[in-house]
This record gives sequence, C-alpha cells and structure tokens, in this order.
Amino acid sequence: MCGIVGVYRVDPGGLGQVATACALVNNRGHEAVGIAGYGTGTSDFFLQPGYVRDACAASCRPWTYFVEQTTEHRINQWLGHTRYKTVDAAGAGLGQPLRGHNPRFGEFHLVHNGQLPDHVADREVLSANYRFTSASDSETLVARIALSPATTLADAMAEIVRDVPGGYALIAMTKSEMVAATDRYWTRPLMVSIADDQICFASERAALPNGSAEIKALSKGTLGIARRTGGQVSWEERPVITDTPRAHCIWEGFYFGRPDQPMDGHVAHEFRMALGAALMQAMPSTEVDFWCGVPETGNESGLGLATALNQPFYLAAIIKNWYLTQARAFMLPDQRSREAKVRQKYTISDLVAGKRVGVVDDSLVRSTTARVLTQMLFDAGATEVHWRIAAAPIVAPCFTGIDIPTFEELAAAGLPPADVNAIVNGMIGATSLYYLPLATMVEVANRFDQGWCTGCFSGQYPPGLVPGELVQLAHQA
Repeated sequence: MCGIVGVYRVDPGGLGQVATACALVNNRGHEAVGIAGYGTGTSDFFLQPGYVRDACAASCRPWTYFVEQTTEHRINQWLGHTRYKTVDAAGAGLGQPLRGHNPRFGEFHLVHNGQLPDHVADREVLSANYRFTSASDSETLVARIALSPATTLADAMAEIVRDVPGGYALIAMTKSEMVAATDRYWTRPLMVSIADDQICFASERAALPNGSAEIKALSKGTLGIARRTGGQVSWEERPVITDTPRAHCIWEGFYFGRPDQPMDGHVAHEFRMALGAALMQAMPSTEVDFWCGVPETGNESGLGLATALNQPFYLAAIIKNWYLTQARAFMLPDQRSREAKVRQKYTISDLVAGKRVGVVDDSLVRSTTARVLTQMLFDAGATEVHWRIAAAPIVAPCFTGIDIPTFEELAAAGLPPADVNAIVNGMIGATSLYYLPLATMVEVANRFDQGWCTGCFSGQYPPGLVPGELVQLAHQA
C-alpha cells in the first residue's frame, strides 16, 4: 500500500503542488518519498527516506538542490510516491518513481500502489530479457513496459491491465504523455481531476486541487491518458477490462483512506461511524463508564458506537503523541518495532483511573496494539478494559498490498469462529473482546458502495486474483 500522485500541466511549475499532494497521501506510506519530473528535454529525480514534511523541507539539502534543478529545467509534469513496502522489505532504500526505457517510445517513469501476487513467476519469465536490480514486484511492471512491442506508453499500460492480475493503481509518464491505470477489480483507488490547464491523479481525493475541475474516480480496468494538444491538456479514458466483478479492498474504507475519502456519495468517516454503530447489535450489553477509541480511525468507530448507545465517549482517554511519531504501528516491518512504537505512540490519560473503559479499534491483526494498550490502561488504573473491534476477525493473508503475508502472524487465523472472541481476548489480557461479524461488516459496507474484496476476513479471494499455490505457501510460512 502506497500513496501515488501525478500532475500533468501546460505551463512549467507545480513542484509545490506535487509535494503537497504527497504530504496529503503520506497516511498511505511513510518510509520514503520520491518525486520525478519531466521538462524541456530533461528529467529530474528526488528520493528521501521518511515523511514528506521532513524530506521536502528547506533544511534538507537534496530537496533544495532538487528545487533549483526543476526550476531551471522548466518541469511541467510530475510523479510522486510515498512508500509502504510489502514486497522487498529488506530493500529499505528502495523507493519510487522507478525509471525504465522502451526502444520505441523512450524513457519513462512509473509509480505503483498495490501488490502483484504472481510477480515471482512473472520475474522468471521477464529476466531472460531484462536485468532486474531489486526484488520489488513494481520492477516487473517496469520490465513489462520496457520489453513491450507497443509504440506508445498507453498501449504498453493497456497490456499490463489485460495480462497482469493483482491489486494495483499505476501512473506512468514519458515526455509526451501521462497514463494512469487501475486493475480489473478496482482493488486500489485512483482519483482524477480534469481541467484545461492540468490533469492530476492521486490515491486520495484530498490530494487533488479544488476548483472548477471535474473530479472522479478512474473506473476499474481503465486507462486515463493525459496529453498536450494546442496549448491545453487533453483527456482520454480508455476501458480495457470492464467485465470482471468489482472487488475494492475494504481496508480502504475502514483504515487506509483519509476520513474525507469519497465513497459513492459518502465519505469514509461515515462508513467508520456506521461500523461502530453496528457493534451495538453484535455484542452483549456491557456496563462501562465511557467509551474511547484508538486514534485515529478507532475514534471514528468508537464515536459511532457510543452515539448509538447514547453513552459517553471520551476523545482524550487514549492520546496519540503526534509530536513523537505519526507512524502506524501496523505498518512497521517487525514485531519488536511495532510493540515499541505502540508504547511511544500513545499516552493513557488519568481519565481511566478507577473506571470501566470500553475501547474501540478499527481492526485487530496481530494483537500488538490491543495487548500493549490493555496493559497500559490497567497500569493507569482502569478497573475493566472491554475491547470492541469494528471489523471481522482477520483469518487469512492479503496478497494485494497489505503487509500480512502469512497465516501464522494473524491472531485469529485458524481459530474456531464460535471461540474467537474469548481466545483473542485471552491473548490480550482484557476483560472482554468482541469482533463485528463479517456478514454485518459487509452489510454495512454495501450501504456505502458495492463490490468489496474481503479475502483476509473470509479466506475467499476474487476469482483470478490470487494463485492457489500462493495461499498454500502462506500456510507453510
């Protein structure tokens, strides 16, 4: 899961715009930020580890040099990327945009959000004619474009949509065009803003410019193509595969997307509130002094539950230490760093002392956050700690962009459905724990949009998305 942006302009400029757009999708990946630009006959590239706010700062010498170079080269088209690695985890310095060359249409850059389940087999075939420099699944896309017989980038990208299964949103550019693509299931989101003087792409609506431009989601299995024509930019939307059922990743709604991310006339915040409210029917009556949430998305579902119950909700019971860290512990690469991050990331308020505390979180994956916070709440004087999870038990890996590649690491995997609440509660040491049933979760999701991938909750993946042998390997890992 990463954040991607693209800006295609008539006039030179826009570096500040693309840097701001990267900052607005930094919630999707915080390990590195990369920006590439094309101008009058040249290209420039910037890559730094960490958050956008630190990498794209006046105190960062590589950034100030990049600003100088792009101003001199009159750059007018940009790609940006914020990284959350799920493949090639050891490649800590690896970031995007990635660069390649096709003998028919020249140099290109590419950014990728998502994951390609079958990339290892694809790599074996492509390596006969392409020299790989990393273990990244994204580089197989670069190899496909570089080796494509197509005469334009758009045609090469269409081949990827037709031939490559997986969950992805892509943006690529040459010096003459910018092409965005979504997979056949629309697993990963991609929004587009269309105006006469610029066309912009982004993983999140908030990263697109406001104003009179048309703003919409790029449909599943479709290319969005931006070119310059007579002092304006032109827009072409080219469907490639549209007959597969939509299977949007449900994590986009309850976790990864910003609260203001559109959902078919609604926004993600409303979905999260509704998931919390649905917990009221899924759990027994529970005596608590107040409810609270695990910031940030847990607060939204917690508020939904407390509102439905007409009970107090305390925003300041669990405090997120914004000035120490913004990292999501779930997105860190190993268990030790996740546990340390939870203790650094949160402070427990004196509000909990002597109280029966109800805690709502958006999901429970490995149990790290719930287990550490339960101990912190009891240490702060809570007399009871009742967890309510506004999602179903996660019982299977994800193969399309979320870093849960094996069954072994999942707290609920392999547990009897009738006993999962009690067993996971024993793992975290709380007074009680209840999940939202999967059927209820899907019913709530369908009120906001239709067609969801719930593979990690059910073990059933959209047809053709995940090769069966990968599921078997995940069992063995």
